[in-house]
Amino acid sequence: MSLFISTLVSAVIQVILFSLVPFIWWLIFHRKKESFFSFVGIKKPDKSKVKSIFIAMIGVLLVCEGLGIIEKYCLRGFETADSTFSGMGISAIGSVIVYAFVQTAFSEEIFFRGFLLKRLSAKLGLATGSKITAVIFGTMHVALVYATGRTLGIISFVALLVYPMVVSLLLTWVNEKKANGSILPGWFIHGIINLIEGIGQLSL
Repeated sequence: MSLFISTLVSAVIQVILFSLVPFIWWLIFHRKKESFFSFVGIKKPDKSKVKSIFIAMIGVLLVCEGLGIIEKYCLRGFETADSTFSGMGISAIGSVIVYAFVQTAFSEEIFFRGFLLKRLSAKLGLATGSKITAVIFGTMHVALVYATGRTLGIISFVALLVYPMVVSLLLTWVNEKKANGSILPGWFIHGIINLIEGIGQLSL
């Protein structure tokens, strides 16, 4: 239970931190135009497009998982963030779910696809905005490794940079092209990707 509580607290703190800049930006520039939730894309997609959105989500999830296998091969022997749950067994499943869907997926989707992408796209267009966001998203994953004092070989470096970039582009496509700017489909896909990885760690 202590693991679950600590994971939940960490998740809430991370969501608040990742939402801080978007909230301040909304408060200054967009408060009178729309709600904060709408501003960052936390809104229901068009009901008439549910089927096409679902099909797109399944397709993107399968592609991400396939590419994820390649990434894990390149990173074999390297401890990732969800290695925290390594060998903990089914008792840690609640913590894994919170970590996967809230601490990582939700906070990152709010900031990257909900705020950064939308602001860049408004100025530079979706094509350019999505590419810049993808590069920043990938760079963040690499930077977090170096921030802990660890180093990466060239193959691990490329894998850890490129995989998140591709995922970011795919999530952007689903959110912006299929779901009218809602980040909910991307959040679900992102959460499932993290959940599968986290569950895989439980038995290691």
